[in-house]
Amino acid sequence: MSDCGSDSMTLKEYVRKGRCSIETAQKIGKEVGDFVGRLHLWGKDNPDVCEFFNANQQAKVLSSWVFYGRLLSTLDDDDLEILQDPKVGLSEEEKRALERIAEESGQAMRKITGTVRILGGFFLALVQRLLQLVMGDLWPGNLVLKFDEGDHVEQVFILDWEFCRPGILGMELGQFCAELVLLMRFNPEECGETARCMMDAFLQGYSGQVTPDMEMWRRMIVHLGTHMVTLTTDNGVGRQGQNAASCEGRSQVGSRRVCSRGRVAGKVCAQ
Repeated sequence: MSDCGSDSMTLKEYVRKGRCSIETAQKIGKEVGDFVGRLHLWGKDNPDVCEFFNANQQAKVLSSWVFYGRLLSTLDDDDLEILQDPKVGLSEEEKRALERIAEESGQAMRKITGTVRILGGFFLALVQRLLQLVMGDLWPGNLVLKFDEGDHVEQVFILDWEFCRPGILGMELGQFCAELVLLMRFNPEECGETARCMMDAFLQGYSGQVTPDMEMWRRMIVHLGTHMVTLTTDNGVGRQGQNAASCEGRSQVGSRRVCSRGRVAGKVCAQ
């Protein structure tokens, strides 16, 4: 166990307070992306680890409910004041589409398994492709920074691994990127540019280890939008900002756009 020091702080706090330079943001983003990519590869190469963490069923169920179990009810809640000014109205067609997305994504989170029961050849390769170990709660608030005597970031520690489990890789990326987008939206003067640069570097670092396919990008975008809807309403940044972020999140979920790493970052930042 390591001591981060009395002056340590979370990455979210560091960025939000405007202390993070562009250079540092790019370095942290790339190194975190690289680490997460190597973690995902390690999980695929060690199916016994995925099988062990598959026992963490509570993490699957809780994560599924926090995001997709609350997606439609959050947007369609007439008693939620922050979504009434202006009102976030959903057509019946939009409700049906979001319901389908929430049901499919929530089921995918709950049902993914790390259990290996097939041995040999093609079938083993197929099973290993489905074994995807995720940290489970990857966001800037769970990254703690240690500083050197010159007040420069010396080390980054990733905390709170109790949600570690077999999971969906794109969703892991979407959660981290969603938090960076929220930092851009709610603190544009302090960290709008640094958060954008960190997100781009994070995706670049990750792509250096894992080559995302179109399905991973799709999962990432849908989860990013879902995160903005379900968690922004609880983070106390003001009614107008919460309303706008929730509407933006709904747009991301509903569009289900798929594009390359650079276009993902560009499209999100341009919203």
